[in-house]
Amino acid sequence: MTQDFDSALPDTLPLHPQTSLQRWRPVSHSSMFDIVQSEFYEVIKEIAMLGQPIDLRPLQNAYDELIRAQSRELRQATLIHDTKESYKNQNSEIEPLTLENWDDYRNGTLKAPKLANVYSETKQLLEQDPAAFMPPVNDLKKLITALPFILQDPQSVIPDDNNTNDEIKVEGGQIELKCPISQDFFRQPLISRKCGHVVDAEPLRMHFERLRSAGRPVECPQGCQRTISESEFIPDKLMELRLHIYKARKRPHPEHSNAVTL
Repeated sequence: MTQDFDSALPDTLPLHPQTSLQRWRPVSHSSMFDIVQSEFYEVIKEIAMLGQPIDLRPLQNAYDELIRAQSRELRQATLIHDTKESYKNQNSEIEPLTLENWDDYRNGTLKAPKLANVYSETKQLLEQDPAAFMPPVNDLKKLITALPFILQDPQSVIPDDNNTNDEIKVEGGQIELKCPISQDFFRQPLISRKCGHVVDAEPLRMHFERLRSAGRPVECPQGCQRTISESEFIPDKLMELRLHIYKARKRPHPEHSNAVTL
């Protein structure tokens, strides 16, 4: 009886136009990734505050594993999205199921796509370009890349960091650690997302106030002649690390101190 009933059913049926596939979606770990990246930055800051070169391979390996996990999640999310789109598109091109064409679907004259097959086909296509699922280079990656160099010299120019002398203030082949407005060491360095110049927060605020009160356009204080806005400036974490290392180098080491511990 069961065998006769099964043979009366089509192998595949078209997707009903009102059927939603919204419940099929990947589990997101983005909030967890954000927490882990915040922890990474705290570890990097602690290393910078020590001011001494150390073996950074464990940190790099842990970061690489984080990137692989993010890549896997991005790949799975793309796979599910593309599979659903392809499945819906294929179903839109075939005849909707009716009583009149039931036998045609049952005997194979008409065929509907199988979701499992569409999933496998989509997966094969995506596997042809694995690099497409690598997360974009973010600030954390830049900090980890820069850390070995600035631990050696907090004012060193990072090789291949896409910076030019027009983007950052360089003095004698070294990065300047002082604000171009106040000429004091940075306290709260901000970097422009547009021109890459770094300015301290309070001098920048005063720079805006002074020029606006004079009715003049506010240009970048580094002299690139760009009109700037407050919204383009964000915290410069790399400069913060440079300053942590620089200050750590200036602190007297216990073995060099003349203080007597009682």
